[in-house]
Amino acid sequence: MIPESERRKYPRADAAFNLSYALEEGTAKESFSKDFGTGGVSFQTQQEFQPGAKLDLTFRPSGAAEILRANGKVVRSWREGETIFTAVEFTEIDSQDLIFILDYINTAAQRKE
Repeated sequence: MIPESERRKYPRADAAFNLSYALEEGTAKESFSKDFGTGGVSFQTQQEFQPGAKLDLTFRPSGAAEILRANGKVVRSWREGETIFTAVEFTEIDSQDLIFILDYINTAAQRKE
């Protein structure tokens, strides 16, 4: 059984795609995703962010017809070796983008079976 502290609220899929992020009204920085789901996205960052920091995100996973846009808040930042990752929970995202993400996750899960 998975401990309560390790359960995800939303399913995720490993996915590497280009992503831009910016502090609200700040300069956008380019990055690469680690994974994503209907609740948020994890990606490489150039710095660690404080939990609760607000970020604007744009990304286009493979198969997406258009660029997805979302606003989110930082859940945590962590290091894996020399690489910094940040997990962001979506606070605003278009419902059609959520449908795309859910379809993406379901397709990825079927490939693993």
